[in-house]
Amino acid sequence: KLIDRALVRGFAVAPESAGTIRVKAEAAQAEAADIYKFTRKAKSFTPERKIALIESLWRVILSDGERNDWEDALVRRVCGLIYVSDMDSGLARQRIEKELTP
Repeated sequence: KLIDRALVRGFAVAPESAGTIRVKAEAAQAEAADIYKFTRKAKSFTPERKIALIESLWRVILSDGERNDWEDALVRRVCGLIYVSDMDSGLARQRIEKELTP
């Protein structure tokens, strides 16, 4: 549901289409050898939209209350590929941690 909401909020996807798009994306990801093709378009996003994308990643990662090294490495890799600094990613993570704290 978090991913579907991120699609609606961040990419102007119609709510009734979000689930279908997510399922297709999950299938494409399962067959992919790397993440380059998934980040190619995001390189052209505005800096604000890139940060919003990173916030969405952190929201999903932190939603279970746990972080692991693989998830951290994935965010670092995505940030490197779309030119978001470690500092901006860290600030995005902190904002989401505050958002998710009851």
